[in-house]
Amino acid sequence: SKGYQNGPTAYGKRSECLSPVKMRSDANRDFDVVHLYQRQWEGGKGSYYDNLRNAVNAVLFALDQTPYVTSKDGTMLKLRSFAGTVSEAESKGRNQVDPKFVDMLLRAKIHIVAQRDAWVGHYRLMEGFVSGAMVMADSLITLPKGLRHEESIVIYHNLTDMRQKVFYYLSNERERRAIAQRGWEIAMGYHRSWHVMESLIFGQPLTNVANMSICT
Repeated sequence: SKGYQNGPTAYGKRSECLSPVKMRSDANRDFDVVHLYQRQWEGGKGSYYDNLRNAVNAVLFALDQTPYVTSKDGTMLKLRSFAGTVSEAESKGRNQVDPKFVDMLLRAKIHIVAQRDAWVGHYRLMEGFVSGAMVMADSLITLPKGLRHEESIVIYHNLTDMRQKVFYYLSNERERRAIAQRGWEIAMGYHRSWHVMESLIFGQPLTNVANMSICT
């Protein structure tokens, strides 16, 4: 199931019953940055797969309440971050939709993804796009089709780079929201579940493809 032309994995956004989420203003997003993964770093638990995710959690925990300046009017604000889970973890949480998880996605300005080898382009990535938040992800071998760094997604290369980019995009609202909008358009218009099946069978998505030019 991996390696189809839309991206490195066949994890499209299952959305046959999903109504598109309208882009919410920052006034309705009370968390500046979130990383939705269990906070195992506190006890040092988990496998080596968890190392990056645990480190991202630790950085976001340290960033909470850190001051930053907005570009809009120069107002000094305190960063509000969330690192952890709001619904059931692991297989139980993956197999059902929890309103608390959806709510947290919709409350975030920036959604950070820390992906595991061979799992790039997974559910958390696409869910972040659909929420309308700007998505930041660690380096990928191949971006899912249509995505471009600093146009529809922001790639961070290490924890220092991630931290710097969080502050930059929080301070540059217009640029951040433009990237979020483009990421949302690509996910909803090119990476739904039927697009995955059409790519496997016909070689490209065919149904309800939104603005094909953004993915060429």
